[in-house]
Amino acid sequence: PTETVFSIFVADINELIARHRRALQETTPNEIILEFSKPNPYEHGTKEMRALIGSVSGRTIADLFDKHGNAILEANVRNYLGNVAINRQIERTASDQEQSNRFWFYNNGISIVCSQYSFRSQAETSKVRLLNAQIVNGCQTVHSLWHAFKSGTLREDVEVLVRIIEQPDPEFVPLVTRFNNSQNAV
Repeated sequence: PTETVFSIFVADINELIARHRRALQETTPNEIILEFSKPNPYEHGTKEMRALIGSVSGRTIADLFDKHGNAILEANVRNYLGNVAINRQIERTASDQEQSNRFWFYNNGISIVCSQYSFRSQAETSKVRLLNAQIVNGCQTVHSLWHAFKSGTLREDVEVLVRIIEQPDPEFVPLVTRFNNSQNAV
């Protein structure tokens, strides 16, 4: 006879909420080299954090998802919504010969948080190294670009606005995620 051993853990609602929040903050570690389409992206900062803003090719975003899959979206509050009208429109714009060069203007872009970013060298400022990067806003865009890439219809001239926020404090990530995904309802 095999003996089954188990333990009982008693927790109040505050403990359960705290455990849930910690679990949401755990993401797959990664190191990403991201290349901006143009050198010298705009850099903004405060005492506590800094950010880079620039354009990235749609192909670069599709490659990023192809390599990392949903692990790059673990901190995103929304999952991919599937073959819904908005995603079909994003993919159609990224694939359309007449509209693809306007993708950057039509799309809200992608927000990425990371624990640290650094430029590879002063001479190569279009490439940035990200540690523990998570896309916290732009899941539909990422998936739609990836689908267009996989179907062979993603146009080379597609550019995406990308904002990278460096903030090593894990308590900050859920706030950026929540506000990025709640302040632009139409």
